[in-house]
Amino acid sequence: MHGPELQISFVDGSTMTVTIAECDSLPLREGAKIRQISEDETKLLFECEDDSTLDVTIVEPGKSVIVRDKNGQVEYLG
Repeated sequence: MHGPELQISFVDGSTMTVTIAECDSLPLREGAKIRQISEDETKLLFECEDDSTLDVTIVEPGKSVIVRDKNGQVEYLG
């Protein structure tokens, strides 16, 4: 995968790494709490509790998102 990576850390110690092609919004503020993540074939939309959003286009559908638990074990690839 090529392209910049977005890394998100969750309060349970898990992490999400997303390889992105472009970002269509301002960055989230540090400490923002994500309420929901929506996806379609090429985009992810992060919606936060403070109503801010982050809209990103992923590099390669099915191969641009990795979620790892707090121990580094892969929980999701997509």
